[in-house]
Amino acid sequence: MNGDFTIFALQGDWTIVGRIRSDPWDFPNPNGQFFILEDASIICVWGTDAGLGQLTDGPREQTELSPLQGNVYINPALVVWSYKPAVWPSKKEESLVRGTFPPRTLLTLWGPRGRSELAMGQPVTDPRTDPTHRQFVLDDSIVINNWHKFGIEAVLAGPLAGLQRHTYPHLNIPRSRVIWTAELTSWPSPNSSR
Repeated sequence: MNGDFTIFALQGDWTIVGRIRSDPWDFPNPNGQFFILEDASIICVWGTDAGLGQLTDGPREQTELSPLQGNVYINPALVVWSYKPAVWPSKKEESLVRGTFPPRTLLTLWGPRGRSELAMGQPVTDPRTDPTHRQFVLDDSIVINNWHKFGIEAVLAGPLAGLQRHTYPHLNIPRSRVIWTAELTSWPSPNSSR
């Protein structure tokens, strides 16, 4: 059984599968309210030879998934298309994201030349929960520049030698640039006093 899973193709070459916990068309503001996925995973490698539609009967042997921790918020304006597979198994309880640090919000951003950028921090204003905010304001922020070299799995697992990180006390990011977000407990605050 599907279990209400949906596969989303997103801007920035992201493919995510999960259960829709909230529907963007149910909100009073369909032009910017993020919707929520639970039991979500990034489909890193489709493992198909004729496109994403071959996953309608679930992941194939060559499909590679990166399970995400907690809820994932998706910007509906950056969904290219989506479909409900006929079959999709629930992910295993243990996700790749581990850690004991306080949760930090990971933002995947629509970047130059279609490449995604990553930022994380503590939200001060959060358009995911309050659509009147036009931007995310993050405290204790990190921007990770060269994450493509290591892959999203490395970022989800926590700090890694070689990742180029730039820290900022405050970072303002327009909501229109945010593709999807998730909470991570695998990254400490860049501010050692926190």
